[in-house]
Formats: sequence, structure tokens, C-alpha cells
Amino acid sequence: MEKRILVLIIFCLSLATALIVPMHAYEALPPMSTDIFVGYVLKTYLVMVAGCIFSFICFWAVRWAWDTPAKTVLESWVRLSALRFSLWRRSKNISFIAPRLQCFLFLVLKRNNEFLHLPLGRDVTALSPLGTGTVFRDSCIFYQFQLVLAPGLDLDERAMTELLRTYIAAKLRNFGIAGLDAVYLDSRTGNWLTVYLDRVDIDQDSSLLTFELLYVSDRASARYLQKAVERERAGDVPEPEVYDDES
Repeated sequence: MEKRILVLIIFCLSLATALIVPMHAYEALPPMSTDIFVGYVLKTYLVMVAGCIFSFICFWAVRWAWDTPAKTVLESWVRLSALRFSLWRRSKNISFIAPRLQCFLFLVLKRNNEFLHLPLGRDVTALSPLGTGTVFRDSCIFYQFQLVLAPGLDLDERAMTELLRTYIAAKLRNFGIAGLDAVYLDSRTGNWLTVYLDRVDIDQDSSLLTFELLYVSDRASARYLQKAVERERAGDVPEPEVYDDES
């Protein structure tokens, strides 16, 4: 009921404005022709056009306030436009960050391959057999690198993910990353190492090992990393032991 009253008030104000504005505009318009009749017709035509345009704007404003689907469409369009702008702003540095992340990951794998036992190639191109890919998720850009596996190679995704996260953190703390910052400083979320291995995917059918890395360079990626670390810590909490009271 309150919404209908509000819409009715908006409609009355809009209608009154639509009637008053053309009247003042008509009086303010200068003579447009020496012929009084022609000038009157031209001014009346312009005032009618202005009134129609203004009434059309008022109509859609009232309909937006009244009609929930119209409001939803507008809100969706605004959110989509903001998302596209954010993606465009973040994707400007992809061509700069991706090759440096690829080189960093290759050095980490090569340095610790005696424990990982991966079929690494001779250079960093081994991590891009299908090219470098990116994924936009949770307002963050994730960089994907692949490695071709030997058929029948048995790997544990979870164990490899935990090992690589440890190796990546140690590499960043001790040597940093060439061409990029090793630490991201944020006043709200804290200080974070900039490279985070979000997931490892092993596709046995296509014999591909995919690494998905996050480079922390803004507050959105820092928040994502903060939540990921909190989930990891919650998952690492040991279950309470149950003791048998019977002697």
C-alpha cells in the first residue's frame, strides 16, 4: 500500500512538471519568424515535442519504480557493466603477469622435481602445450598452465597441491619472483605472498596436469586468498580423539 501511494505521488509530481515546464518554455522561446502565425506554429510544435519527451521519461521513471522486473533488469545491467569494466581493468596486465608466473612456476617445479617426479621439459614452454589460459572467478583472475603427463602416471592431487604451496611460499620468501612483487600489502586484510596455487587438476583421459595460480595484486584477490587460507586452516584442525573409559 505504501508503495502505491509513493508511486501515485511521483506520478502526480511528474505530470504537473510535464505541464508546467512546456508552458514556461513556450513563454521563454523567442520569436522564430516575422510571420506571427508561423512563429506560433513552430513554437507550439517544439513545446509539444519537448512535452512528449519529458512525459516519456517520467513514464519510464514511474514504471521503473512500480514494475519490479524493469528495476531488476536495470540493476542487472548496472552490475554486468561494472563486472565488464572490472574485468577489462584487471585483464590489462595479463600479458605482463602470465609469462612471469609461468617462469616462476617452472623454476619451482624444476628445483623440487626430485620429490614431485614430473616429466618436465627443457624450458618453460613445457607448461603451455595448449597456450596460457585465464579464468575469471570471484572477481579474480586465475592463470592456468598445463603439463603433459606420461600415460599411466599416478599422482595425488591433494598431496601435490600441498607440496607445491609449500615450495611456492618458500621460493617467494627466499628469492621472490622476477619482474613482480613477492608480497602484497593491504591495510584491511594484511600482508600476503602474491602467488597462490588455487588448485591442481589431473586429467587422466587427456594426460594433462593443470595448475591454476592466483596472483594477488588487489584487494579482491587478497580477500579471496584470506578466505582460502581460513578454509585450509579449518580443514587442518584435527578431529578430537575419543577414549574408551572402560579399563
